Amino acid sequence: MSGRWILILALLAACEKRVPEPEQTHTDGGIAVSADGAHPMPASVAQGICTGLLEKDDPVTELARFEKECTAGKVRSCGSAGTIYLAGCGTKADPRRATSLLIHACDHGDFGGCQLLGSVYERGRAAAPDLKAAVARYTQACKGKYLDGCISLAHLLADGRGAPKDVPRAIRLFQDACDGGESLGCINLGTHYESGDGVAPDQRRAVELYRKACTQKDQMGCKNLALMYSLGKGIAKDARRAAELYTTACNDDVASACDGLAVAYQDGLGVAQDYQRAFALAKQACDGEDNHGCANLGAMYRDGIGVEADPKRALALFESTCIDGEMMGCRFLASALRQKPNANPRRALMVDKLACDHDDWEACNSLGAAYANGVGVRVSGAKARALYKISCDHGVMLACSNLGLSLLGPGGPNGYQPSDEDGRNAMVLFVRACGADLGEGCTNLGFMYSTGISVRKNEMQAAALYDQACGLNDVLGCVNLGMTYERGVPGWRRDLRHAMALYERGCDSGNALGCNNLGVLFAKGLGVPVDKKRAAELYRKSCNGGDDLACQNLKNLETP
Repeated sequence: MSGRWILILALLAACEKRVPEPEQTHTDGGIAVSADGAHPMPASVAQGICTGLLEKDDPVTELARFEKECTAGKVRSCGSAGTIYLAGCGTKADPRRATSLLIHACDHGDFGGCQLLGSVYERGRAAAPDLKAAVARYTQACKGKYLDGCISLAHLLADGRGAPKDVPRAIRLFQDACDGGESLGCINLGTHYESGDGVAPDQRRAVELYRKACTQKDQMGCKNLALMYSLGKGIAKDARRAAELYTTACNDDVASACDGLAVAYQDGLGVAQDYQRAFALAKQACDGEDNHGCANLGAMYRDGIGVEADPKRALALFESTCIDGEMMGCRFLASALRQKPNANPRRALMVDKLACDHDDWEACNSLGAAYANGVGVRVSGAKARALYKISCDHGVMLACSNLGLSLLGPGGPNGYQPSDEDGRNAMVLFVRACGADLGEGCTNLGFMYSTGISVRKNEMQAAALYDQACGLNDVLGCVNLGMTYERGVPGWRRDLRHAMALYERGCDSGNALGCNNLGVLFAKGLGVPVDKKRAAELYRKSCNGGDDLACQNLKNLETP
């Protein structure tokens, strides 16, 4: 029975410790708060602790034995009795009694008891959270060479909670824990090297640390390693290896790994694309209380991926995850608010700002677009560019492309007329975005070659870039390629049938220009028999989509 005290502390660490993950955030939302400010232990955590501590033993009998042994001076039994009272194993939970027993255990040299007591103070299990007391108890545990205590202390020091912020000391503590064989210390140290928080960024070192944890059978380490493989950070990108690691970790109930695997199945990354499997995995992640997974599940309900579209269910998931602090959920919520029939652009703007302020860089891009287009806020090109730049600097390629467009300035009767410097900078941004396989970036780069803005005009190069963009599923790139085939350029012979197919693809995807151009083909009988009724339908669809030229074409067609 004595070995179970070590096991229960390990279980507590696994269930309640913040384990950092690349580019993801988790919260302890949805927990009730009592009148005295205490946060009761979640039922799922309590159940895991009771199972780990007692196995098949009778909790009432064991509690009586632990208390008798504690009275006789067996300190570790005091900690075990305190754990039973804390989790409510076979008895009514009594956090105050648990605290009293853990204090006795800790003060008499049971450093595992100090660790658990620190967790009680940090999370406010018996009363309102007391972070200073948590720091003191974690410090006792750490000084007693109880490495979980060092890890817990490092978390608080890294965040400046309960003690002055001291990232260098936190990193040393994580390093000591990792060197001592604690995989959680390696994982936390890895996230610091990955982000460059307190140390020089070193993606390869982060990969080494995640791999070390994974080798020790810590599935959260495997999950983080999978993400590095999927992003190609610190190691060659390998979608298949990432999927293998996600699968192993997901099978071991790491909810965030199920979320990563869901994305792999949705996009066909390292596995055969399977929308139904992707939906099932996203639901598994969400059921495992992974907010990122819940946000992805909401997106599947929104888009009808692997399940019948359900906008209301999607909106509910976006709202709940945003409230719980998942910024991707906030970003999705803002987008949904803009698209509702009774759109609320002002509220959407506020939600995007919240997400952007909390380092969701894609939300910063969305916020920039709102300022650029005056959606819910007065137009401000300067604010739009500043937000695009922040987002682009953090790797959001769509923001880089948007920043490039903003540098070209407003197009007018004479087209875009940027300064030489702005034009060159826009080219650099489009090249970067296109090189990262962003279709919009390739389309915009092609436009510059097609028009000769800040570069020697080269329609053959423009056509090649439009072809690349279309292959990357950028609808405007497909439409622009269609125009290339319609008129013919050097190296790209005229092909009206191909042009028509590209215009149809664009129009079916909601591109107004594609509908207008397709209408022209039917109106003039280019590659197809003249069909003015069909042309009128296409012009009307394009006009309703905001294409002024299509409105004029429709008027001319209907005028005798």
